[in-house]
Order: sequence, then structure tokens, then C-alpha cells
Amino acid sequence: FLHTPGTAQAVMQGWAQLTAPAGIVAYSVFSLRSGGTQQDATAPAAASANRILVPFDNTNGLTTAVAVANTDTANPVTIAVSLRTASGALVQGNLPTLVPGGHQAFQLKDQFTGAAGQSGLAEFYAASGSFAIIALRANPTPAFTSAPVYNESGSPIISGGGGVSSTNVVFGGFSIGRSTSQGTTTLVAGGGF
Repeated sequence: FLHTPGTAQAVMQGWAQLTAPAGIVAYSVFSLRSGGTQQDATAPAAASANRILVPFDNTNGLTTAVAVANTDTANPVTIAVSLRTASGALVQGNLPTLVPGGHQAFQLKDQFTGAAGQSGLAEFYAASGSFAIIALRANPTPAFTSAPVYNESGSPIISGGGGVSSTNVVFGGFSIGRSTSQGTTTLVAGGGF
């Protein structure tokens, strides 16, 4: 159990990596103190992958924020991002290259202005290397919660060719798959609200 007191004057960001035998499940708990109350959100630790899907909702004052970590401590990773909005619009771009062991946290609508006021599906993809993501969603009150992320494999499914393939897309729910082999789980934490 690792707990920070949350008393720093400035927001600090970082990430941690946990290597453990199969069956170990890790979570990150985020707290926001505002107006004398405290809001908490729990996000499951994120395994690294080379393709990750993140449903997002930036409508009606909601904000989706993402924290991305390069889990490789020897090589940089370049991540392409494609977003398909509920209205069918396609937004594409790249994140700045993450240095080995580096991370970045941002509001999706700030990093990709085409996501402002929109909901849909974001796909993060690295042609080589892997990375981990957690996502949070906040409303204006400012209550917040974790948002699901889905590790995938294979080629990207969001393209300029007219849509999202329905074969590998999962929406809703917070179900998390478990590996039956020994592996590495990455905890990613970051600001962004």
C-alpha cells in the first residue's frame, strides 16, 4: 500500500510499475478535495499493450483525461491516436514521442481539439513498443470517476476508411481481463483536470 498525503501546493505527476505473480490485482485511488468534501475514483492498474481503446465523453460539461506511460525503460515510443466521434467525424494525430520511462497526462479535448464537445472512441497505437493508459472522467461539480480502457492487439481499427470495425470494440462496463501467466502490471497516474 502506497499513499501520498496529497498536501503539495502544486500538482505532481508520475507513474509506478509493479512486477508480481499472476493473481495479483492492483488499483490506483485518486482523491479530489474541493469545498470541504472529498471525491475518490478507483482505476484498475493498466497492463501495457501496443493498442489501447478508450471510450470518451466530453459532452455536457464532462471531461475525459488520459495518462499515458512508456513502460519501456530503454526505448522511446511514438503513439498514433485516432478518434471516431459519435457523429462519425475522424480526428487523427500523434502524441509527442515518450522517452524511455516517460509519461504524459492530458485532457483529451485539449490534446485533440476535435474531441471537444464530442463523445466517441479513441484508439492509441504504437507500431513498435508498448505503453499503458488509465483514463478518468470528470463532471463540472467536480465529481470524477475512472473510465474504462481496453488493451487490444493487432492492427488499428479506426481509420479514414469509414468507421470502426465492430469485431473488437467493447463499450461500457468495467470488466478487466486477468492473465494466467506471470507478468508486469503498470500503474499510471496523472493530473489533467
